[in-house]
Amino acid sequence: MNDKFNDNENLNSHFDSGSESDNYTSKNNRSEDKDLISWSNEPSSEHNSNEKKHQVTVNSHYLNVQKNENKNNKSKVSQKSDTDIRKNKMDKGLKVFLITSTIIFGALFLIFGASILANFLKNNPNFNLLSSTENKGNNSSVNIHTFDIPENENAKTAEEIYQEIAPSIVGVVTYNPSAGLISAATGQGSGIIINSDGYVVTNAHVIGNSNKYNVTVVTSDHKEYSAKIIGFDTRTDLAVLKIDASGLKAANFGNSDQLSVGASVLAIGNPGGLEFSNSLTRGVVSALNRSLSSISSNTNSSANTTVKYIQTDAAINPGNSGGALLNMYGQVIGINSSKVSDYEGMGFAIPSNTVKTVVDDIIKNGYVSGRVKMGISVRALSAYEAQINNVPQGLVVMEIAADSNAGINGLKVGDIITKFSGIDTRNTSALYNELSKHKPGDTVSITIYRLSAVRSEEATTLDINITLIEDKGEIQ
Repeated sequence: MNDKFNDNENLNSHFDSGSESDNYTSKNNRSEDKDLISWSNEPSSEHNSNEKKHQVTVNSHYLNVQKNENKNNKSKVSQKSDTDIRKNKMDKGLKVFLITSTIIFGALFLIFGASILANFLKNNPNFNLLSSTENKGNNSSVNIHTFDIPENENAKTAEEIYQEIAPSIVGVVTYNPSAGLISAATGQGSGIIINSDGYVVTNAHVIGNSNKYNVTVVTSDHKEYSAKIIGFDTRTDLAVLKIDASGLKAANFGNSDQLSVGASVLAIGNPGGLEFSNSLTRGVVSALNRSLSSISSNTNSSANTTVKYIQTDAAINPGNSGGALLNMYGQVIGINSSKVSDYEGMGFAIPSNTVKTVVDDIIKNGYVSGRVKMGISVRALSAYEAQINNVPQGLVVMEIAADSNAGINGLKVGDIITKFSGIDTRNTSALYNELSKHKPGDTVSITIYRLSAVRSEEATTLDINITLIEDKGEIQ
């Protein structure tokens, strides 16, 4: 207890003491307080300098920490950015791959689908029928190729040529469609296969210069096909047929411009009809560039043509028309067309180069393009006929087409055309030469000589205007 109280007493005496030491201590304490206040509010230069150093050191340390943190942050951002870039590149590459793959597979699918569709349409008869109707049955890619005649001496024998060409020669038979089942053939001739898919060339007069007849083609192996008339041209006496057959033996054509008089030739066809099919005769080129207008009355074919014919003495007879005239290399250099009936050994063939030009155009257009006509059929009067009938020499009108305005304007069958636009027209060559200077729609004047229906009356001469129309190979 005493100890406890003594301790309290000592403590009180300590705080109540007023000794110098206590005062000194108290002064010193106040001085320290003052100094403390002074340092805090108005620091001395030494303290200030030390403090600045301290602050700089602290600030420097802080900045270093910040820089390190910034570097770390930049490093982290950079690492994150690189990761994002790599990820974006991967995503972009994946997108490109997927798009490219889609395009490729889509294209392959379309190609595969198109091939299936094309194969289906090819084998669909309804589509084929529609296509043939839209294209008018013509194939512009089919044409005749003529090759130079070899200059070497390795000519073939007649036997070799016959074996090669005989499968390419066909019979062409026409029937009157209005005669029914009891009808007999109205005409027979020959033809040449020009394409393995069934294109055949023949003479226009073999099919009656018309598309009104039923036509059949009989091949060398005696198979008979119904033929479609692609087109015909009375001016050159050529026609193109098409049969539904494939794998046929097509003939080779030579350059008729390289022919010379005296060259050996062969003729092959059906003289007299199918009974004598694929008959072979032999001869030479008798002349070149022959015109039939001056001897039309002595030929068995119309002379309404400007063709310059090959004349040959190889035997040609009715039924040979449309057959081949061959050189000794097995090339077709002409299509047999007519003969002079009053003489032996005077046959005529259309040159192969003329055949090529006309046939290619017929296959492409259905007719020979770029021509005009009056819409009439004419026959040239010979000087002898004009003399004995006491009429001027000219062109006798044989027929007037329905699409011509010649009849409406006064032209009649039997009139003799003596002038076309003021030019004498004694033969068809002169007429065609003048027609070639005009285009469809042109109006021309023709001069005609007309015999009176009453013998006691005199004949009259008058001019008639005719509007020209496009020539599609029918009557002129």
